[in-house]
Amino acid sequence: MMNFEEYTEQVMKGLEELAAGSCQVRLQEKLKNNGVKQTGVTVLWEGENVSPIIYLDPFYQEYKYGNGTISDAVESIYETLEKHSGKTMESLNVSDIKVWDKMKDRIHAKLINADLNQELLENVPHRLVLDLAEVYYVKVGVLGAMEDGTSFGSILVTNAQAELWDVDEEMLHTQAGVCMESEQVEFVNMMEIIRQIRLDQHLEMEDMEDTGMYVLTNPEKLYGAAELLNEKVLSDIAEDLQDDLLLLPSSIHELIILRAEDRECRELADMVQEVNDTNLSPDEILSYHVYCFDRSTRKLSIAA
Repeated sequence: MMNFEEYTEQVMKGLEELAAGSCQVRLQEKLKNNGVKQTGVTVLWEGENVSPIIYLDPFYQEYKYGNGTISDAVESIYETLEKHSGKTMESLNVSDIKVWDKMKDRIHAKLINADLNQELLENVPHRLVLDLAEVYYVKVGVLGAMEDGTSFGSILVTNAQAELWDVDEEMLHTQAGVCMESEQVEFVNMMEIIRQIRLDQHLEMEDMEDTGMYVLTNPEKLYGAAELLNEKVLSDIAEDLQDDLLLLPSSIHELIILRAEDRECRELADMVQEVNDTNLSPDEILSYHVYCFDRSTRKLSIAA
């Protein structure tokens, strides 16, 4: 049985044969969140400026356990990349990326785990927020939503890119805050989410006791845990619930919020750990802590 490197070489050879010169087939290794490194394939057709990356690790696992051949992987990967052909990023070209004034309204913040991303943080502007790190990305709309529902692409801002723009971390932080304030958030009672899921699955509706849990994210539900930085939104929620808030990072994409009254923080931290260890992929984990937002001081702290 081939090892991963040999498998990758054969997949690349198959893709190049299938493409027959109609596009450029490239192999990329990406450092993802939490130090996760994955090898992927992308292709670039003439006139296009972006292409999704298809990661090879899942295909190799299928091959290793006898559930898929190299030919199956090649055909599946090429078909997926072909379907995404033509879904280029709006108004994105090399000259735009170089100009701060053209990019600044696209600057957004996301939160990642500081300890698990030390290698990444050496190369990107950031600031520490408790045990987390605030980093920045350029949000770019995609013309034609992808099958997975993605409606925008993101480009992580590196030290080199910030230097090219002649901006520092403080400017990035300020601009990301401006963009965050201009956008809507989604704050929904978890019971409503559960009811909708049951409706979508045509399951019988049962009377369920309200858990007092709410989900906070952004409309795209991507990197929505960055709302932890949104002091105004957290303050408004605290005033609405008339209590301090406990915030559970259910992933890098969303937060679960509860009233602090009569809640055992240690039990909630155990819940976060269980979700992280059993329900999330390693690159989706944000933190194992529970956070508290103080309604009176409007300050964030680690509760457990």
